Amino acid sequence: VDLREGEFGPAREKFDRALQMMQAIGDRAGEASTWHQLGTIELSEGEYGPARERFDRALQMRQAIGDRAGEAQSFYQLGFLAFKLGRGHLGVRLIAICYLINRAIGHGDTESDYRALTGFCAQLGYDRAQCDATLAGAMAAYQIDRARALIERAFADDPPEWAWQVYLGH
Repeated sequence: VDLREGEFGPAREKFDRALQMMQAIGDRAGEASTWHQLGTIELSEGEYGPARERFDRALQMRQAIGDRAGEAQSFYQLGFLAFKLGRGHLGVRLIAICYLINRAIGHGDTESDYRALTGFCAQLGYDRAQCDATLAGAMAAYQIDRARALIERAFADDPPEWAWQVYLGH
């Protein structure tokens, strides 16, 4: 409730306590979800470095335990964050992975994920073919290394222009 109402301090305190409890009892799914919520707080406060760390930690845990829906959610947030940092060409690939995972598992958010994906593609000026190429590239990045290289490139301190073009196949 605190998070939804924008009361980030009290929300952070409660999630920190929840995180300690989840770790103490070995609830990895609960821990991953809590890391994700802490990332949401950081993102809302404009603390992008800590947000990335928390979303990435949640993603790795979700992948380890096989939480596909949670994995998709973390990819979306990482993509959104990359987009906010001006790395839209990479962020849209991460959002595409969210869509592809949710489509594969028949998740109820699939349609809204697709609308978000095409909306981000439109903001980048992509036409239909470029949006389709983004989906294909996202799938390839996921198949190679579960998109680890894509995430690293999206959040590199100062990725050179050529680096993302090579990775994206431009």
